[in-house]
Amino acid sequence: MIIISGCQKDFSKILAMNNKAERIFGYNTAELINHPMTKLQPLVYGFAHDDFILNYVNAKRKINKDVHNFVWGKHKSGFIMPLVMDISPFVTFEYNLCFIAFCKRSIL
Repeated sequence: MIIISGCQKDFSKILAMNNKAERIFGYNTAELINHPMTKLQPLVYGFAHDDFILNYVNAKRKINKDVHNFVWGKHKSGFIMPLVMDISPFVTFEYNLCFIAFCKRSIL
């Protein structure tokens, strides 16, 4: 699980993650807190990531919670890996608007 911010102040930055995400991506949580989510994505996908979040925040695009999303992730070593991701918007007192992503490795 990875939680990223949807707020303007720290937009698209990693707020929290669990130990399963640490194992998938090869980073410990302290290495990623307050870093952009694009650090865990191949460069070509990272360019579009912030626009995707902005489209949701501006109500131009909806997140379909019933569909598992196939995405590419980038391990700390630079290895590009296939992932299945479920994402949900969430509002909390601590983080305000955020997105919670549940990731697992895919075998394609």
